[in-house]
Amino acid sequence: MKKMKSFTLAEVLITLVIIGIIAAITVPVVMSNVQKQDTISKLKKVYAMVSQAANLTKIDNGLLIDHYIDNDSTPTEEMLNYFKNTYFIPYLQIQKECTGYAECGYEKALPWTTISGEEYLFPDMNNGAYYLLDGTFVALDVDFDWADLYIDINGPKKPNKYGRDVFVIEIKGQNNVNKVTGGWCSSAASVNNDCSSTGRGLCCLQKLINDNWEFKDDYLW
Repeated sequence: MKKMKSFTLAEVLITLVIIGIIAAITVPVVMSNVQKQDTISKLKKVYAMVSQAANLTKIDNGLLIDHYIDNDSTPTEEMLNYFKNTYFIPYLQIQKECTGYAECGYEKALPWTTISGEEYLFPDMNNGAYYLLDGTFVALDVDFDWADLYIDINGPKKPNKYGRDVFVIEIKGQNNVNKVTGGWCSSAASVNNDCSSTGRGLCCLQKLINDNWEFKDDYLW
């Protein structure tokens, strides 16, 4: 009878090592791609929601710039309350309002960091902080003729970092529309500079919009 060939222990171990090396290389890439797609999906959803709210409130209440209050108070209590109770927040899909970092589920008042890892001031949660129906956390910042929504797509969960899970949506009243943008940067160059290793990351949402909602190779993930 012919003897049946079998793998030696050394061959099995070598095979397992090769499989382990391949897995170590590919699994992080796959996980990163999954996280990126999940981030894009959540951002698109909240951006569309904010855009719809901006359009609806413009129909009911006029342009954001029509409610401009010219004084030195930043933000004015009158305008902030108007945004919270009438102009904008009622048009979002709010699950609940919270006050202060502890009630909102965060460990500290400044849980968010820039791309470089520096703590960066998020709007005072006492001015207007909310959880949307899908679990997205948003904080309102109002100043004269513009309003910003600071968005944390996974709430208190890490990494709490601009450009990763924390983004900014700006709303301004211009040219008969309430213009919605992904941050403060006005030019492509300023967007790319801000969403880089030397920037803060406040315009990373605008970079994704400029890149057709894709994470390009130059996006620092």
